[in-house]
Amino acid sequence: MVVDDEEKANILNTFFSTVFTVENEMLDEIPRNNENPILRVTNLTQEEVRNRLNKIKIDKSPGPDGIHPRVLRELSNVIDKPLFLIFRDSIATGSVPQDWRIANVVPIFKKGSKSEPGNYRPSVEGADISSAMEDEERRRKIRDFTFDKCKRGNQGFQRILLQLFGYLGHGKSSFINTVMCVWSNSDNKNHANAAGAHEGHTTERLTYQLTKNIVLVDNRGCSKMNTYETGEIFAQLANLLPLDKSVDWSHGFGLVDRIVEAERHVKASDFTIPIFVYSVANSPTPGLKEELADIFRTAKKLTKVVPTVVLTHRTHENYTEIENMFRDIGVDTFFSLENYTDKTQKRKRETHEAVIQFLYEVISDAQFRADYPRDADQEMFDRKLFVLNYIHQREMKLHEANLARQKDVENVRMEQAFRLRQQEEEARIQKNRVAYKERMERLQRDFERQKLRDQFEHQERLENMEKKGNKKT
Repeated sequence: MVVDDEEKANILNTFFSTVFTVENEMLDEIPRNNENPILRVTNLTQEEVRNRLNKIKIDKSPGPDGIHPRVLRELSNVIDKPLFLIFRDSIATGSVPQDWRIANVVPIFKKGSKSEPGNYRPSVEGADISSAMEDEERRRKIRDFTFDKCKRGNQGFQRILLQLFGYLGHGKSSFINTVMCVWSNSDNKNHANAAGAHEGHTTERLTYQLTKNIVLVDNRGCSKMNTYETGEIFAQLANLLPLDKSVDWSHGFGLVDRIVEAERHVKASDFTIPIFVYSVANSPTPGLKEELADIFRTAKKLTKVVPTVVLTHRTHENYTEIENMFRDIGVDTFFSLENYTDKTQKRKRETHEAVIQFLYEVISDAQFRADYPRDADQEMFDRKLFVLNYIHQREMKLHEANLARQKDVENVRMEQAFRLRQQEEEARIQKNRVAYKERMERLQRDFERQKLRDQFEHQERLENMEKKGNKKT
């Protein structure tokens, strides 16, 4: 058993390094865009710095810089100007003070044996000053995002739709509530009609406005993603159905009719980003990995991007298993957090940072993609063609499967009819055999009776003849 604190720290550090997520190596091949950097110099003001300092939570310990949060908050009117000058120069030069790059990694116990490193998760605690700067700048980027500022202009795009999808009861609505709560810096309110852990109330494609150009879109959850549910989901990921309308599982070619009817309501200017929400509290069921692999593969063909995965209940013991499952099917972008619920007593820094990080990363990815040549109208046409072809192939497969089932039913019916005729013939033959046997037995009895009768008559004649002979003598 290890008792030395330094040795414990080294063991945990070794374990955390083995599960550390290495960024996609392909990012090194992306050309740097110095003319239009993702992090732009913004009009940061001294007042904004002071406001941010006044929002720092004072009920937590100091970061690696040793400055207690209460000091920053109490002296906000004094240190706001020097910090403003540092922040401004840092943003302008693209550099961060070395001390602000240092963070403490604190092991947080989850459950199980405390002697197992795998039962701990790392929690990063950076300097409160740098965290405040980073959070404010990310909020600014999210708030001020517009396609008009992209390298090639908006190319026909006006806003981003963060289209959520996933299974029933996996926390999509709770995730929306959490995002809205964090973004608005408000108390937790039930913006979306969140239900219990394994239920779901959403039956519409509801929208939640984050900024002028960013919209969260909820979706009806699926208990099981069969061909009809996935068709509906792909139509929404392609943005072919109207917003704030009911979500129906259309059978046959009913979805095609709805897509045609919605043409005048949907906008090619909406840039859709697929967000898959999954609760790690739900253990994988047989066939789930294959089902998700097929859905994500089709979603990638449709949207040209692998859906971003948001894992809720991040402290659950299933987390590593679920994350590995998604990695196995090709997902490399994850965000994990604990959703706020009506039982949440107070907001958590980890959840706050996770939401801002999520929004910042998906917006940055959208901007990166918009810096390359795009055609909003052509992409909408291509997505529509893809979904219509998907529906056609789906119905053809279902038709073929139905014909195969009908053929199987007919074969079973014919086989049953053949067996019935065979049984009837065997019964007839058996009946004839029984009748033949009874007839032979009856003939045999008649023959025996006749034989006895003949023997009796013969004996009687002999006796008569013998009597006559005795009289003559």
